Amino acid sequence: TRTPPVWDVETGELLFTLDGHLDSVRAVAFSPDGSRIVTGSWDGTARVWDAATGEQLAVLGVWNRPAVITAGFSPDGRSIVAGDEDGNVTVWNAASLKMERRFSGHTSFVAGLDFGTDGRFLTASEDGTARVWDFETREVRRTLRGHTARVHQVDVSPDGTRIATSSDDGTVRLWDSATGEEQLTLQGHSYLVYGVDFSPDGRLLATASPDGTAALHLLPIDELVEVARERVTRDLTDEECRQYLHLERCP
Repeated sequence: TRTPPVWDVETGELLFTLDGHLDSVRAVAFSPDGSRIVTGSWDGTARVWDAATGEQLAVLGVWNRPAVITAGFSPDGRSIVAGDEDGNVTVWNAASLKMERRFSGHTSFVAGLDFGTDGRFLTASEDGTARVWDFETREVRRTLRGHTARVHQVDVSPDGTRIATSSDDGTVRLWDSATGEEQLTLQGHSYLVYGVDFSPDGRLLATASPDGTAALHLLPIDELVEVARERVTRDLTDEECRQYLHLERCP
């Protein structure tokens, strides 16, 4: 749709629609304080709106192309970020609405954005990689390679130690934030995986797929082992422990 609706979550009442984009809206996000909304569209613009009234406050980057694929605010609300179909991420000052910097390096769509701890900024791309950047210097700290198709979303665990990515290859992968090493590959969906999100305590990872299913994955190894002991009617082989529990040998 070109006019995304805004609803009252308690009553289900339609409050207003955001009317202004000239093509389909691809991304919508609230500012941390809930006062503003940013949208990104195939019309090549990101737009900022008053969340209380739906009034359009600014049009950022009237490019016609590239299309804006994803958009959001930094956790402190000081920056607006938008990823485009050419593989770039543009950053605006949220107060002045002036462009501050641009991240370049991906060779295709930037489909997902997230902020980590210690000034880290993460991107997921159709080029099959995710990247960890220094938000201020724009330097690449890590490039996460392992997926065999486009990467849709990236999410950082609440304690900052893990990164999760979802992909068209039908898997979700967990990475060590400090080293960039792959820790675990989660399977189960019968089609590509779009959404990925850690629970607030970091114990669960939620995933969503166009196959019509959503899944909750239990992450702590000791809890996974306990579940396996309760539900599996035979001992797991070492190969199964490597695949499902990410352990070299079964406990």
